[in-house]
Amino acid sequence: GGSWEAAQCGLVFSMFDRFQRAGVKPVMLETQYRMHPSICAFPSNRFYDDRLASAPKPSERMPPHGFPWPDRQQPLVFVDCPDGREEHTGE
Repeated sequence: GGSWEAAQCGLVFSMFDRFQRAGVKPVMLETQYRMHPSICAFPSNRFYDDRLASAPKPSERMPPHGFPWPDRQQPLVFVDCPDGREEHTGE
C-alpha cells in the first residue's frame, strides 16, 4: 500500500513537520483573508489561541458578483443545487 511506499520515500511526516525537523523556524501568518470573521472565530480560538485576525472587516466585504446574497448581516448561506451540476469558467 501507499503508507509503506510513503515511508520508504521519507514521506511519513508532513512537509511542514520535515521543515521543522530540519531546523526551519515556523512563522505564524497573523491575518487570514478568505473566511468571514465569524466563521474564522472557531479555528482562531481552537488552534491559534485567538491570535488569528481576519480581513477585510465584515462591512467591507462585498457579496460574490452575480449572486443575490439573501442577508448581508449573515456570513453563511446555503444554496439549493437541485440538478447537482457544477460549472467552471475562467482560468
